[in-house]
Amino acid sequence: MTPMQDVVIVASGETVGGPVVFEGFNRAELAELGRNWRLDLAVAAVASAACYRIVRESWSAAARMTRSGAPVQANGLVRVACGHEDALAGAGGVAWIAPAARVARVAIDPENDDPLGFNELIGAALTHAMALAGRVPLHGMAAEIEGVGVLVLGESMAGKSTLALALLHAGGRVVSDDFLLVGREPGQAEVHALRRDLYVREGSFALIPEELRGRFSTEGAGPARRVLRQDEAPERFAAAVTPEVVWFLDGSRGSSSFEAREISQAAALALMMAATSPLFVSGRYREERTRIMPALATIVESARCFTVRLGDDLLRSPGIVVRQLLARTRRGRG
Repeated sequence: MTPMQDVVIVASGETVGGPVVFEGFNRAELAELGRNWRLDLAVAAVASAACYRIVRESWSAAARMTRSGAPVQANGLVRVACGHEDALAGAGGVAWIAPAARVARVAIDPENDDPLGFNELIGAALTHAMALAGRVPLHGMAAEIEGVGVLVLGESMAGKSTLALALLHAGGRVVSDDFLLVGREPGQAEVHALRRDLYVREGSFALIPEELRGRFSTEGAGPARRVLRQDEAPERFAAAVTPEVVWFLDGSRGSSSFEAREISQAAALALMMAATSPLFVSGRYREERTRIMPALATIVESARCFTVRLGDDLLRSPGIVVRQLLARTRRGRG
């Protein structure tokens, strides 16, 4: 039986800054998006041309060919030049987006069985919609430990979720391990969760704190993953934090101990721009960059920013290593 197709308006201005119209998605997919992205969904007629539209297309030979031009990894999206549009390809499929355009085309790979791949793909279009509405999304992890707000950025599989588990070992609280939203008010550096819950890959299972292992589940987590639902451990999550330190993970392992190097505001701003979307590092997206730059600058100006290379000691003593890293990088330290 063919799933029922709906046209749905996302009415959550708090998240996306205005209505977004979904076309061609089935009810199960929309329910998944609503839960993960905290969207209020309602069946309705298509709104005005000012709305951002995300249109689902069939998985086709053109979509396969587009993705074949990208070194697609298990997680993360890769940009592929595609005429006046840009294609973002990943395990979940391909999304086509154009500068300042208020429509994104998405082709979902029917063989992808990982819900995170699906969410990453639709997230690319939602990120574009947010930027055009002046909302600032970040692909990163945020937490609070010892009263200090920590923002962790880096590419997929750089170690953000592993570091989130280490922060839990140190008594910290997690805001989100993957998708964040910068505060809406001008001059505000606060970051909030865009996606609920904490997802952990198989390689980090051993780092799950013993007192939380019974609360991690495999249901809806995707292959080789476990998930800690916020509702199952509300005391281990924070609604928002104001970053005092920002750690940019370089994705490689150093010696037995971690390495941290403070960087300039200009370097930090460039890295933070890349964490919003792989598209926005391009000069083609002038309108989007203009709208999100002030909020990113506020974070950089109010926090100490470091590039961080994690060491093997994180796996042996996660809580101790996180406290040492925090002590070295928080304000008041040389």
